[in-house]
Amino acid sequence: MSNKWVMRADPCFMAPDRDQLILAENKLDISLKEAKQLIDEINQFFTQFDEEKFWSLELGSADRWYIVSEKPLNIECSAPEKVLMQSVKPFLLKGKDSPHWINLFNEFQMILHKSSINKKRLEQGQAAINSVWFWGAGESIDSLDEPQINNKSNHCVYSNNIIAKGLCNQQHYEYRPLTEHYQTDDSFLNVTYIIEDFSQAMQQRDIFSWVGLLQQYEENFLIPILKDLKSGKINEVKFISPSGKNLLITKKLINRWWKRIQPYYTHLTA
Repeated sequence: MSNKWVMRADPCFMAPDRDQLILAENKLDISLKEAKQLIDEINQFFTQFDEEKFWSLELGSADRWYIVSEKPLNIECSAPEKVLMQSVKPFLLKGKDSPHWINLFNEFQMILHKSSINKKRLEQGQAAINSVWFWGAGESIDSLDEPQINNKSNHCVYSNNIIAKGLCNQQHYEYRPLTEHYQTDDSFLNVTYIIEDFSQAMQQRDIFSWVGLLQQYEENFLIPILKDLKSGKINEVKFISPSGKNLLITKKLINRWWKRIQPYYTHLTA
C-alpha cells in the first residue's frame, strides 16, 4: 500500500434515541463471511460512481475494516471508544474533506440496512451491523525500517490492542497477547501492560463490571507486582491513566511508612 491513505471504517451498531443516533456497540460478534459479504456489497454499490473510484473498502479482520484511498484524507476523526454510548453528532468527521465522507457515512448506513446479512442477524437475536465508524485516518506505512543490529529487544508489551501491536512492530519491541495474570520475565528490562477493560466498563456505565475488574486486577497483577517490587526483582512500577496522569512507585517509596497512604486510584483520576 505504498503512498496510500488509510482510514478505519469499523462496523458498529447505531441505536436511535429520540432525534439522535447513539454509538451503542463497536464490538459485535461478526463472522469473517459476514464481513466479506458486507464489504463486497458496499464496494459493488460505489462502482457505478466514477467520482468514488479513488477509494475502496478493504478487510483487515472481521471487525476491522479500512478505507484505502489514492488521495490524501484531509479529515479529523474521533476513536470509537471516545464516542461509545453517546450521540455521534458532536464527533462526526471534521476538516476540508469531511462533507464528502459524512455523505458516504450516511450511504454506508443505507446499504447496510438493506443487506440480507442484517435481516438474518435480527432473526437470530443479534445486533444489526447498521453502520461503520470512520476514524484513525493517515498515510500508510509501506514497509518498516530494517531491524536493529541487536535483534533482542529490551522492551516487551502485553496487549490485545492492534495499534499497540503495530507500534511494537515498528519499534522492534517484543509483542505478546495480554495475559490474565502478571508475568515474571527476567529477559526484559522494561515490561508494559496495556489494560483496556476498565475504560470499556466506564464507557458503558457498568459499575459492577468495573468493581469486579478492579478486584481481579488487584489479585492477578497488583499483589504479585508489589511482591516483586519489595523483593527487588523489579526496580519501579509506573501506572499511566488514559488522561495521561501517572504514578511512579519504587521500593524506597513503599517503605516510607510515616507518609499518609492514599489509594492509588486517587493519583490516576482525570
